[in-house]
Amino acid sequence: MAIGYACLAVGVPQSEMTHLSLSRVSDKSLYESCSANITHLGNLLRYTRDQELKLFRISSDLIPFGSSTANTLRWWELFAHELSDLGLLAKQSGIRLSMHPGQYTVLNSPRKEVVDNAIADLVYHTKVLTSMGLGTEHKIVLHIGGGYKDKAEATRRFKSTYQSLPQEVRARLILENDDTTYTISEVLAIARDLGCPAVFDNLHHACNPSEESMTEQQWIEACSSTWKEGDGKQKIHYSQQDHTKRSGSHSPTIALDEFLTFYDALTDKTIDIMLEVKDKNVSALKCMHATSGATREQLEEQWGKYRPLVTEREPAKVWEVKELIDAAEESPGASTAFYRLLDEILTLEVTRSQAAITAKAMAEKCTRTSAEEKRIAKRIEEYQQAKISLPKLKQSILNIANKHAVDEVLTSYYCMM
Repeated sequence: MAIGYACLAVGVPQSEMTHLSLSRVSDKSLYESCSANITHLGNLLRYTRDQELKLFRISSDLIPFGSSTANTLRWWELFAHELSDLGLLAKQSGIRLSMHPGQYTVLNSPRKEVVDNAIADLVYHTKVLTSMGLGTEHKIVLHIGGGYKDKAEATRRFKSTYQSLPQEVRARLILENDDTTYTISEVLAIARDLGCPAVFDNLHHACNPSEESMTEQQWIEACSSTWKEGDGKQKIHYSQQDHTKRSGSHSPTIALDEFLTFYDALTDKTIDIMLEVKDKNVSALKCMHATSGATREQLEEQWGKYRPLVTEREPAKVWEVKELIDAAEESPGASTAFYRLLDEILTLEVTRSQAAITAKAMAEKCTRTSAEEKRIAKRIEEYQQAKISLPKLKQSILNIANKHAVDEVLTSYYCMM
């Protein structure tokens, strides 16, 4: 089994995707943005390899305006060597890659221009994975689209357009249920008709359940028959509801015990699980370590990243975590206890006084001039007086850490959570 994360990473310097506005598009700006994004993807893949994670979703923003006529670069030729190297890195590291076009990639729209743009977008995503030299087990996730007040006709349009796609595109597509329109039952029926793998998304299913009375595990087992040779392992999407936001919103982090209940019920524990969650790799490592076990060295590395988040809540808990690690053995049980304790601590309220103390300690690691020290001291004072928020204070510290490339701050979870 592999547990993975999507597109971005917390605490991985130089890993974000750059973006261009249409007004700034030129051959030069496109080339520079593509070059930076491909470099940053390399940083993400090396991090994923080093952390022993085996599943990662590449951002659709890798190539700006990749499916648009605004981008006239032959990027697949200009960056052929770099993309091939990244594909080789993924293959040698056993990392399975995927992509997931956005909400505007709709094959069943009644509007021809929308469908044409969707096809161009799927061709672009396919070209990225093909340029990396990746096999068809590296997939592109797609939703069916809208109902357009006549779901039967919309479904017919989807099937017709799907069957007209180039074979190299169809070979990579996998179909996912959504949270408003197409249930897993409907997606499964369409996937069977088209000979295409179906992806079960648990949160979408909770928001938009099928009429059939089946458990999540039964739906996952039903989808397994659509995965054929050449498709790789069956893959599912897992997320949890953010209860402070609208239905279907992904939670800030994965609550471990809720995930373990889901995981323990899986009949086939070799399937791949893509987490869709705000803290990305942080939750992926938590779930992987809790199910497969982590070494003491791995737990200590994670503890170093989490520690500032603990001190700004309850400093006394630091010793409780350290004692747990000191007594830990290499087993899923020890890892689970470690992450359960952190989950418990991180539900505590941040106290303004402790947050200010933690911010001062983090700032001391990265300030290099008296002007920077004064600037951060002023920001801390403003935070203590409730004139600015904690995220704004952390952003000020992060800016200086980026300026001086202070890895101890940049690789922690402090500024990102």
